[in-house]
Amino acid sequence: MMNEGFDVKALRAFRVLRPLRLVSGVPSLQVVLNSILRAMVPLLHIALLVLFVIIIYAIIGLELFSGKMHKTCRSNRT
Repeated sequence: MMNEGFDVKALRAFRVLRPLRLVSGVPSLQVVLNSILRAMVPLLHIALLVLFVIIIYAIIGLELFSGKMHKTCRSNRT
């Protein structure tokens, strides 16, 4: 028999979120979770800045070394 209905296996992924129900009962966990959530936005901004710097350095590296490292891993002696 083929299961044409809703895929129950997709809901099993939400089992990971079960421990979050404990947060409502313990005030100290609420404080920790709220602090983590408030720290996410600044961390995202820092991650984007780091990504931008890495991309800039990658572009500079490509411009400086393009073609200069061709066949440098082997000896050119005949």
